Parts: sequence; structure tokens; C-alpha cells
Amino acid sequence: MGARQNLEHAVEIGGGYDAYNNLATLEFYEGHFGRAAELFERALEIDESDYIVWSNLGEASANALIDDPDRTRHAFLRAAELVSAQLDTAPDDIDLTIF
Repeated sequence: MGARQNLEHAVEIGGGYDAYNNLATLEFYEGHFGRAAELFERALEIDESDYIVWSNLGEASANALIDDPDRTRHAFLRAAELVSAQLDTAPDDIDLTIF
């Protein structure tokens, strides 16, 4: 069984955050932006604390054939809010400063 099949199976049986996020990332890199956005949203329903997933949702939504400007804007704003909050506590974190 390949990576895609494993991830799809994990999602089918109620896979958690990582299953949704990883399958969304795969869909994104294969150019299936609408599907990627749906899966990123499912991951965020489980854990909405990751600014990278919010940013990925914004990118997927912006690149989808049927773009949802409100979803895109909300995703990018939420990513920025989370990064800003983390920068308050870790201003020297290089990963946050290059975001």
C-alpha cells in the first residue's frame, strides 16, 4: 500500500489531525487545491493551534478553482495571529521570524 492509500485509509477510519494534514499536503502538492483546503479544515477542526496549517489552508483556498476569499482571508489572518502570539513569548525563534 502506498502513502496515498495509507493516508486515505487513515482518514476513512477516522484518522486524526496528522492523517488529515498529511493527506491535505499531498493533495496540495498534486494540485488538488479544493480537496486540500477541505482536508486542512478537517485537521483544524481537531487542532486549530498550528499557524502552518492555517497558512496552508489559505494557500490552498487561494489556489482553488472556486476561490473563497473569506476563507482565504480568515486563514491567513489566523496564521498571522498565531505567529504574533508565539513571537511574544519567543521573539528569537528563527522559524517564527521567517514566516
